[in-house]
Amino acid sequence: MNSNSISTNPQKLLSPKEVEEYTKMIQERRITKEKIFNKGGHHASIFLSNIFENTKDNLYILSNTLASEVANFDDYKNELLRCINNPAISVKILLVKDIDTSTETYKELSKLYNSTTIKPKNLTIKKLNSAAEAQLKSEFNNNVPNYAVGDTSFRFEDDLGEFKAFGHFNLGDKNGLIRVLVERFNRAFEIADTLNTI
Repeated sequence: MNSNSISTNPQKLLSPKEVEEYTKMIQERRITKEKIFNKGGHHASIFLSNIFENTKDNLYILSNTLASEVANFDDYKNELLRCINNPAISVKILLVKDIDTSTETYKELSKLYNSTTIKPKNLTIKKLNSAAEAQLKSEFNNNVPNYAVGDTSFRFEDDLGEFKAFGHFNLGDKNGLIRVLVERFNRAFEIADTLNTI
């Protein structure tokens, strides 16, 4: 993966060496299944790209806006689009607020999602309404976190301002934490507002 490639992103980027070291650590933790901590949009983008890359069945994304600090990196965009373009992968995105329209990810996603001829059947995007927000807050100590869950991995962001998060790879699809995150996501997703266009 070339996680240093970026279209436009105003934040401080990791150096190529830092990208290499972080990517190597993620690869090692996939094997050891140790918890991974991270902070910052570039780290988040690398982590999420790896989740997307290794998803074969189901991808769940709960995100404020698909913020440019994370979503504007090429690997993030390309791996998310790979999931969406694979009809075997169900992709559900639940937005807390309006989507960030400044990113290349948004531009590509909107071309697909807004199309009447090529809209992927495996992609559903919804936005929180008051009932869905209340549902999430009741299950997350009055907070609405950002998180993504792939088949056997997750990243849970508990500090949205600084993109501080923790996560795991290769936990197995029967893992209790993954199951709980998916169940909570689905309860909110079921009552959230469907977006017909973005």
